[in-house]
Amino acid sequence: YNNQGGRRPHAVASFPVLSGNQDARLRAVQAAADSTQQAALAKLALRFCKKYTILRDGRALPSFFDDWEGNSMAEYITHSRAETVALGKRMAAVLQPGALIAFTGGLGAGKTAFTEGLAEGLGCTDPVSSPTFAIVNYYRGPRPLAHFDLYRISTENDLCAAGFYDYLDQGAIVAAEWSENFADLLALEQPIHVNIERVDENTRKITIEGVEV
Repeated sequence: YNNQGGRRPHAVASFPVLSGNQDARLRAVQAAADSTQQAALAKLALRFCKKYTILRDGRALPSFFDDWEGNSMAEYITHSRAETVALGKRMAAVLQPGALIAFTGGLGAGKTAFTEGLAEGLGCTDPVSSPTFAIVNYYRGPRPLAHFDLYRISTENDLCAAGFYDYLDQGAIVAAEWSENFADLLALEQPIHVNIERVDENTRKITIEGVEV
């Protein structure tokens, strides 16, 4: 977090250049730093409290807070690639700017097909393809979509360098394949989880958690 409203833990606080003697400037910078740190701790504490209930003896138990916020989970069965694409298009209609879709599912499960539906539903004009080698494909349109493959990304610095957080902050929809590689980190972004299981050659079981489609 930073004092300009940024929501990333790696964001660097920006301090105004103040006139006056050096001691006064240092005190002003320290006060700004303290305020920024307190705000960051408060926001982190809120996120923790959403996940856990703190007992008097200091233990933390899983909380049902997220369910109270209206999170939902539903399963869908598609019987063809076209139906998987159509479900992705249907979900695109309910996404808010800056939404993160965290995909899980094996090779050939249908993640790229689902993303094709997302792009179509968002009005993107660029063709959708797997970002395996590019790491990220950006699809332009009135509601742009950034399509990530996290399989070969190993650190948070790599994630930042690829522009992951920039796309979110700009309001683009971000779809991340192999999201399990960064499950704990992505959880801070309150992602929509989409798990795709291959039932047979044409049939897929798709579980969507975090949004009603």
